[in-house]
Amino acid sequence: FDPVLHACWGIFFLCFFFLFLNASGMSTYLRLQGTRQNICKSLFGFRRNHTIGFIGLGNMGKGMALNILKHPANMICVACDNSPSCFEWAATLPPDAAQRLRLVSSPYEVAAEADTICLSLPSEDACRDVIFGSSGVVTAWSHNPIKRMDICGNSSSSNSSSISSSSNSSSSSSSNNSQAEIPRRTILDHGTFSRTHALSCAAILTSKSLGAAYIDAPVSGGPGGAAQGTLSIMLGADDPRIVTTNAAVAATLEAMGKKSQVFGGSGCGMGAKLINQALVCVHAQVAAEAIIMAQVLGLDSEPSFTALRSMLQDAWGQSTVLDLALADICAAMPRSTHEMNTENGNGNAGEGATKHSVRAHHPQDERNVNGHSSALRASLHALALSKSAAPLRNLHKDIDIVCSEMGGDADADDASSLPRKLPTILAAQSAIREACSPGEGLKDAPFVA
Repeated sequence: FDPVLHACWGIFFLCFFFLFLNASGMSTYLRLQGTRQNICKSLFGFRRNHTIGFIGLGNMGKGMALNILKHPANMICVACDNSPSCFEWAATLPPDAAQRLRLVSSPYEVAAEADTICLSLPSEDACRDVIFGSSGVVTAWSHNPIKRMDICGNSSSSNSSSISSSSNSSSSSSSNNSQAEIPRRTILDHGTFSRTHALSCAAILTSKSLGAAYIDAPVSGGPGGAAQGTLSIMLGADDPRIVTTNAAVAATLEAMGKKSQVFGGSGCGMGAKLINQALVCVHAQVAAEAIIMAQVLGLDSEPSFTALRSMLQDAWGQSTVLDLALADICAAMPRSTHEMNTENGNGNAGEGATKHSVRAHHPQDERNVNGHSSALRASLHALALSKSAAPLRNLHKDIDIVCSEMGGDADADDASSLPRKLPTILAAQSAIREACSPGEGLKDAPFVA
């Protein structure tokens, strides 16, 4: 009577017992999905392969979707985008990731296969069309019965109306509510939009009685953070339990971000992101002015910029935005004295100098055409002609949303007007608008240009 043998037989019969319950339909009595999943992971040594939907494979979406595919949970991703470039991107994926990616042609097809869907879309109109349009997520979910979880977290069809109706739990629900009352279907909206948009989407989705929840989940970190899986994710959820108890949602957030934070109910994630974007816009404006200061004060060489970046890491003036700006300038600077002094060379700097004029210069920029200012000027010209993965037009959209959400008349002079409440933000908005105007032509360039 070896104790190890007894233990093995005990585990065998316990596994058989759970499988019998599930096969006989009695698993509906086992309401605690999280507990069932933990038991299965302990006993069987595996976890469910979640199917995640992803709509919007742009500069941010590609990196986010790839990290979902690379996550140890071996998640399956069903994705769609209206750009042919997504097929080119899919062809470059590692074989293991490519096997678990399926590209489809519409949001409806995504929602037909996934109960957790991520959106990375450019506008509120596009977002509403994807969610509520005739070929959208809600239409697909309304045509397909809600899914329940078996004892190992695998999905199986269920037409039980009690699950569907009880899934619409609100933020006022008690923490003692059963797991079945937590919405099983979730939309994670990663775009930067207005708080009003988030509240509207959450309210409409809840009213559909589909057992679904909308979570505003805007991200910060840019395309680099999306590619590296180090995004900061700001969440607004009427039922925050979804973030921790829904295994698919939790794994998705873990795959894409370094840090996720629930700030409150619907709209609070967007609110936190708008504060972040206001700071980014102001920091971008100040970073541009700091570079002009460096030019006037004779600190506009690549070694000086590199030294500034190093020194500011431990100084009170440290700014991630300034660090990115200086990095962009150093990367675009001519690599040799010959290139610095060549007005129309073969490189981007020479071409930029003849094709585009950047106005963000101090008049003293012309003081020494063979000195460091020439290198800075060539660098800015090259950047102005480049296409950034995080273009200035994105900041233009975001700063307009910030000012719109704050309300008030930007031209008014009363005590409650925006000029008195947000003078620095409005100054940044004005500068960004000017840079994005047709006359400047910098909307697709990095903000430092």
